Amino acid sequence: MASILQATVALAEKEGFKRLTTPRIAAKAGVSIGSLYQYFSDREAIYSALYDATSTECAVEVRANMMKMVNESPERGMLAMVSGLLAVYEHNALILLRLVNDVPGMRERTMMLSSFESLVRASIKLYVKLHLAKGSESKMETQLFLMESGVVHAIQRYALERPPLVLREKLLKDLSNTVLYYLNEEVRISGGRVKSTRATKP
Repeated sequence: MASILQATVALAEKEGFKRLTTPRIAAKAGVSIGSLYQYFSDREAIYSALYDATSTECAVEVRANMMKMVNESPERGMLAMVSGLLAVYEHNALILLRLVNDVPGMRERTMMLSSFESLVRASIKLYVKLHLAKGSESKMETQLFLMESGVVHAIQRYALERPPLVLREKLLKDLSNTVLYYLNEEVRISGGRVKSTRATKP
């Protein structure tokens, strides 16, 4: 089974996922097509297993990174968080991003298969609760939705497209500051530093 997944990755790295066929994957893996079908019913089943295996490994990595950041300040912790997420997506862009984007129906499949996205959200939510959250559960959910819709999408897009004029370190710093701004209405980002804006009552 491992050889089939490895063969799929090797072929996809050169020519993408759309044109792959089970006979070509079997030949690359050095197994018969009959042996392949003992493990996988079709090409999409191979893709699903590949995504699930990769996302499980990534989930373990994200969890470990989040545990290291629990006692960090919001500034250091948030920068480490976005840096860690970007690194995970960069190192696994072929599976986490290209596979999902290029193969019809894979996005729906992966939403049911993997705990990676849900773990990312749960880890962010825990960090926010410990360090930044104020107010109701509804307010925090709105803040998390904004972060996921904007920041995580930006991380995914950068890992997938690698735009040449977007500097990686500046992107990470700006994303971190953006998250801090939206997750805590009582701070304002100024010159890369977090300053309190709580008004003093006369």
